[in-house]
Amino acid sequence: MIQGRDRDNSIFKLTLPVGELASWIERFTGSRRFLIQPFLQLTSREGKPFDVRVLVQKNAKGRWMTTGMALRQGPAEGKTSNLHGGGKAVPVLPFLATQFGSPASAEILACLERLSRLVPPLLESGFGRLGELGIDFGVDRDGKVWLLEVNSKPGRRAFRQTGDILAAKLSVENPLRYARYLLLRQLRRVNT
Repeated sequence: MIQGRDRDNSIFKLTLPVGELASWIERFTGSRRFLIQPFLQLTSREGKPFDVRVLVQKNAKGRWMTTGMALRQGPAEGKTSNLHGGGKAVPVLPFLATQFGSPASAEILACLERLSRLVPPLLESGFGRLGELGIDFGVDRDGKVWLLEVNSKPGRRAFRQTGDILAAKLSVENPLRYARYLLLRQLRRVNT
């Protein structure tokens, strides 16, 4: 049984004989390259997939900061929780508390915060200067945190959906503040 999303982001399920699997994969992937990760149980008690999006951005002083965090929950019939695929965003801590209890959810949140501070400098050391990142984490049924992906051009819609007005506002303002910081820094170099 194969389940996923097609190029139009529509959910599909199909069953194939084992002998046809390799040719189906070749047709599906075409010439594009894919990274295969282990299957993780990243679903709520209700069977809905979820992940946590952490938006980190550079601020007016050129330093990384966590702008906001949102939990994205997808439809039960899907495997992903992205918003453009039918997911919805909710506040992180209340959701985690319903799934793992208060003490464990506080530990998960602390882990997410710690990893969100570590990832940006590591990526910059390999890819050069960055201004913002959307870091997606999964939380498995045992409460273990998994880094799923990092987006260099992250969306901001999740913060409006969760009602986090400050994060929604900062998500738009921080890139402008960081651009101003870079401009002023460059002007000081030119004038020196």
